[in-house]
Amino acid sequence: IKSRMSAFCMLLFMVLMITACTNKSADSDKEIDTGFIPAIAGNYDSADTAVVVKTDTGAMTITLLNMELGKQYTLTYDGTTVIGDKYGSPLVMSQLRRGDVVDVKFMHEKKRLASIKISDNAWYVSNVTNYTVSGHDNSLSFGEDVYKLSKDLVVATEEGLLSIEDIHKDDVVTIVGIDRTVHSIIIDKGHGYLSVYNAAEIKNGWLEIGSIITPIQEGMLLTVPEGEYNVFISCSGVNETLPVTIKRNQEEELDLSFITVKEETTGK
Repeated sequence: IKSRMSAFCMLLFMVLMITACTNKSADSDKEIDTGFIPAIAGNYDSADTAVVVKTDTGAMTITLLNMELGKQYTLTYDGTTVIGDKYGSPLVMSQLRRGDVVDVKFMHEKKRLASIKISDNAWYVSNVTNYTVSGHDNSLSFGEDVYKLSKDLVVATEEGLLSIEDIHKDDVVTIVGIDRTVHSIIIDKGHGYLSVYNAAEIKNGWLEIGSIITPIQEGMLLTVPEGEYNVFISCSGVNETLPVTIKRNQEEELDLSFITVKEETTGK
């Protein structure tokens, strides 16, 4: 009896061990969906249409503005990030400009950019000079078209961002929008300033720079489109030509102290 009981117990123990091992093996073969997506090339869990605010090729980051919420966020990128234009042709990150409207795909938690391209839905109008910005009804018009300005409008230059009040009527711009809303204005050619001093002795003189022709006054300050110019100074007995370079958002001084106006002589 003892011998039979020992054999039965041994057999029962072996059956329990085999069953446990079988269940453990079956459990290990089950797939567990955690929702995790590996951060490898091409993988993403979020997508957005946004405006480029800043790129940092040194830190390999790009800052974007979400057009619905008006919030900025920064993503990292690497050599596996796909960058392209509207038609799918490859670009490098430095070719994207502040103010570009782009479609992006990225890993939300890791803040890693998977792909970025100029948005299929965005339209661009370049080299616009004849335009009007109205703060009264928050609109922009050029030609015969009138568009609504986005509440989070981006006014961009190569150097950084500006406010809408910084746009001058002589600036040459690229307008970017979706449907009837303008989301960014990129200033391609801005403006600077020309100040004139030591001109008190020049009476009834005229100054010409570009399309600007104005009487000369001491301490006058002119807003001029950026670029290289010849400034023409004319008055009684004087015709001078002076080269100047107007840089964006900078003031160029013009000293007229070297000009001597001959006094008129009269006789009987």
